[in-house]
Amino acid sequence: MRTVLQSARFYFWPVIVANVLATTAGAGGDFRRMAAFSAVIATISSFGFLVNDLCDRAIDRVNHAGHFESSPRHTLALGWCAAGVFATVGLLIAWQLGSLAFLIALGSAVCLGLYSPLLRRALILPNVATAWFATGPLWTPLALTPGGGARWQWWLALGVFLMLTGREILMDVRDRSGDAIGGRPTLATVAGARLAVRTAVGLTIAAFVPFVTGVLVASTHVTPGAIACGVILTSAIAVLMLGPALRLPVDTRLDAAIQAYVRSSRLAMAVLPALLWVLAASS
Repeated sequence: MRTVLQSARFYFWPVIVANVLATTAGAGGDFRRMAAFSAVIATISSFGFLVNDLCDRAIDRVNHAGHFESSPRHTLALGWCAAGVFATVGLLIAWQLGSLAFLIALGSAVCLGLYSPLLRRALILPNVATAWFATGPLWTPLALTPGGGARWQWWLALGVFLMLTGREILMDVRDRSGDAIGGRPTLATVAGARLAVRTAVGLTIAAFVPFVTGVLVASTHVTPGAIACGVILTSAIAVLMLGPALRLPVDTRLDAAIQAYVRSSRLAMAVLPALLWVLAASS
């Protein structure tokens, strides 16, 4: 049971809920409806994590991921059952929220279910697909709100999408040994770790163009106090994302540097809801 609970990544749930509600506040959406949809994203996410870990046991064994690679049959069966429960619960909640909410949830569940057995056979596509789903707490409230939300919210969502695409490429660099043995084509296994790192760092830098654009557009409609808070929070995210990323191309201990970057980027994403709330509350 401990393995199943760890693989479900419940620690992402509060961040998902915070991002959905903060984006909903800025878009003027229905809080109760989007709070329910945040539960959809959270449960579908846990479904995806479980399926990925269950399908990637051979690769995780090489990378020492600590998921299901050494689990007995009953643990594997429990993992599949838990994945089915998470998907079912998410889809049932989405069904109650309308056809568009259900289609988004169903499409996400299908993509996550096909991620390991099918999408991972392609180059770059898995990185884009993962970043698209991970950015769901930012774009789904806009898609489900009449009027589509504010322009600055879409700019921010695009910036985060590019950041997460870069992070996924770096995580492939970290896992390149297992991916190579498993025959998975990633930028790191096909073109080399250094090119993959430069590409990921370039995406991270480029991400701050739409991200800062979104903050600037939002700043035209907020109070001076909110602008000051927005500058502080945006700077914190930039430091957490760009600082570790810019050191990667010259770091001789690449795998350790990537792991430090991943931890720092997760902290940056934990700061993001605060920025969204500040901009939403004053806009």
